[in-house]
Amino acid sequence: MTDQDTALTPQPVCPHCGHKERDAWEWNFGNLLEGSHRGDCNSCGETFTTEREVSVYYTTKAS
Repeated sequence: MTDQDTALTPQPVCPHCGHKERDAWEWNFGNLLEGSHRGDCNSCGETFTTEREVSVYYTTKAS
């Protein structure tokens, strides 16, 4: 896997085997929306670090 294959994806992708982690919402990224988590792949068992990046958008309308 290359960094390009694992960067800015909608779910964490194991950089060792390419497994897409579907339960990342259960992981502890800290108290803020953004953070990092180090854990083991549920497929190959290798350890990797995931960084979560969050973008916030607002829409306004006249009342």
